[in-house]
Amino acid sequence: GGHAQYCRMDSDGLVVKRPLSLPVEQSAALCFGGMTALDFMDRARIGPQTRVLVIGGSGTVGSAFVQLCAQRKAVVTATTSTANMQRVKNLGAHA
Repeated sequence: GGHAQYCRMDSDGLVVKRPLSLPVEQSAALCFGGMTALDFMDRARIGPQTRVLVIGGSGTVGSAFVQLCAQRKAVVTATTSTANMQRVKNLGAHA
């Protein structure tokens, strides 16, 4: 994660450079949504044709979850505000 001033990692850990256009604080938060969504996906064993309901499909974790589920060919339904409906569909939600 990126929620500490310092961290220690094994030499085989994944390390990436931060985008120079973002402040350090924002860069550290980038991984939160995707990594959280990926952990939930692996726990739920989501695969092709799995039916998934994502509550909050336009939030940080929800939008990552919708995209990752769509990539795995799951059937994704997501809740969101009317203003974000098209955005969530563009991420991969069917309804």
